[in-house]
Amino acid sequence: PPVQASGGGGPGKCGALPDGGVCTPVSCQQQGLSCGPAGDGCGNTIDCGACPMGQTCGGGGQPGMCGSNSCVPRTCMEQGAQCGWIGDGCGGAVFCGDCPGSQVCGGGNQPNICALIM
Repeated sequence: PPVQASGGGGPGKCGALPDGGVCTPVSCQQQGLSCGPAGDGCGNTIDCGACPMGQTCGGGGQPGMCGSNSCVPRTCMEQGAQCGWIGDGCGGAVFCGDCPGSQVCGGGNQPNICALIM
């Protein structure tokens, strides 16, 4: 909503920013990620980098990490996400949709879950 900002209720959550402050983005390093796209907790997508030749993002079976095995992208359903952008664990991003009616993505203080703002 106009009086709120992404990240105001915590990383990836809408809410009023205290004293008109600014949402502090969370880096790839802070999230323990070495590759692929990720959310910064403030409504933006950040690029965590590419993997070296012969490896893929999520290839070792760990999302956001480089590995040499083939990677199977994870769906919104597998990750329990109902809305917004999420990383697929293999270096790609998946849009899980918008929320219906007056619900907002992260409105119940749960990232990527549709709920009314509390």
